[in-house]
Amino acid sequence: MAVVAGESYLDGHISKAEFDEQALYLTRQLETLKPSANPAAQEILPLLDDFDNIWMQLTNAERRGLLDVIFEGLYFDHEGMLRKIAPHTPFDALLGLPEGGITY
Repeated sequence: MAVVAGESYLDGHISKAEFDEQALYLTRQLETLKPSANPAAQEILPLLDDFDNIWMQLTNAERRGLLDVIFEGLYFDHEGMLRKIAPHTPFDALLGLPEGGITY
């Protein structure tokens, strides 16, 4: 929706005010998706203190699912070396990575 609104604005199909209204709406919707906005998420944060143990108990499918939630992508070269980490928001901040991820 944001891409469509941006293209519509650039193409002159909607006004700047309409674009700003859509951007504000989308920003507010995204804010509600942050874990810090969800009380249930706050309750499970202490479980992350023992993440190594939790990770070892997960199946490969569960691990993959968790990685899909946290990362937009993990990119490796032909030798299997990690070259780029692209986390989803807010995991970039939680992992101490710059917005947009990091490239090695």
